[in-house]
Amino acid sequence: MTKFASEFDEYEIMSQPVTQIPWGTLVTVIIPKSKSHEEILFYINETHKNS
Repeated sequence: MTKFASEFDEYEIMSQPVTQIPWGTLVTVIIPKSKSHEEILFYINETHKNS
């Protein structure tokens, strides 16, 4: 939770597509395996785009 909060500002958390990806995917797959904020956003967008 702390890692998630430190990676995103309030606007990014409330904006699409972050809110449409399951929480478990964000905290167990995308965030831990990404090396930068930009990489996290890339994978979030790709996950959303490809369901």
